[in-house]
Amino acid sequence: MKLICSIIFLVLFSDSGFAQQDQPRYWLFIHNNDCSYSASIDDMPVYTDFNDGSATSLSFPVNSLLLGSGKHILKLTLLPKSDSDFNLDASLSDAYSVKIRIVRNENKKDSIVLEKEYSTIPGEASPSAVHILPFDVELPYRLTGWQNGTDLTKEDKKELEREVVAYYKDMIRDYETKNFKSVAQKYELRLSEHSRSSYFDRADSIRLMAELKADVNREQTFRLEHYRMQFYGNGKVVALIRTDGEFKGRSAMLGLEDDNFYAYKLLLFRPNAGEPLQLIR
Repeated sequence: MKLICSIIFLVLFSDSGFAQQDQPRYWLFIHNNDCSYSASIDDMPVYTDFNDGSATSLSFPVNSLLLGSGKHILKLTLLPKSDSDFNLDASLSDAYSVKIRIVRNENKKDSIVLEKEYSTIPGEASPSAVHILPFDVELPYRLTGWQNGTDLTKEDKKELEREVVAYYKDMIRDYETKNFKSVAQKYELRLSEHSRSSYFDRADSIRLMAELKADVNREQTFRLEHYRMQFYGNGKVVALIRTDGEFKGRSAMLGLEDDNFYAYKLLLFRPNAGEPLQLIR
């Protein structure tokens, strides 16, 4: 099966009001060889790659995870490569290498914010390696995001998981019944913040909301299985993560269309104690 996308950096838009020269976009670039990895910014997931040892280069827009100007933390966890059954080797390869770079793009010009390279240390075998990398950004916006949410790690884990699973199942039901209005309502807060961080205008609004409607109307078979509950955002965000097979480490909400899978990232938070969970990223 082919994974098409981790859906979707969709946004709900109004005129952003930002001057063109005040629209910096930050990108994370990762090139890995002979290893797997997991990357997060401020404890929010960017991407997890359980790799068979192939050399892979990927890039990710990360503005939506940068709530405002100042210092942020990139965490890069290097893991062993995986076998054909997606099980990790016992230790990192003696030939792994990783290059990472965070780039600021503005007015068609790139400037490097962070650049690091890691490779095998001779004579050292380890099941993983964790790198904590601070970096600074300057942005013309400040988002609330999940930072004022409640600490979900203090809640009853079984009750919380039941609520999270119910949210995922409700989203799947909306897709299965083609309930575009309900899907758009669930995405509203996330989309609003993506709008600001991506500097979208009304034309973008019309185009991408049409794409969301087309996505809802696509004929898919949904799966929600083999998952675990995972906390992010320093305990203020929660999600269901797939634990097996080729989708290990990705969202547990999967949509199957012919031979293609779509992974729907649903990161939830609770704005205030006693309130229902909401989709934030």
